[in-house]
Amino acid sequence: MKSECIECGDNFNPKRFKLGYRTCIECGEEIAQIEMVRNRDASPLLITRALICMLQAHRWRRIWDVEEW
Repeated sequence: MKSECIECGDNFNPKRFKLGYRTCIECGEEIAQIEMVRNRDASPLLITRALICMLQAHRWRRIWDVEEW
């Protein structure tokens, strides 16, 4: 298989292709920037949900802790 970018069709370094990349550096950088923006917007929501779950679990442990009764 040729090391041809799936985005723009240009050839890129075969060593990059062997590492598993299917895009040239320029197209890969553009895709990475888009992913970073998308993940940046989703991260606070995931962190908030995880914190809520942890706090709820901690609260239930305190409620059902027999030693406190």
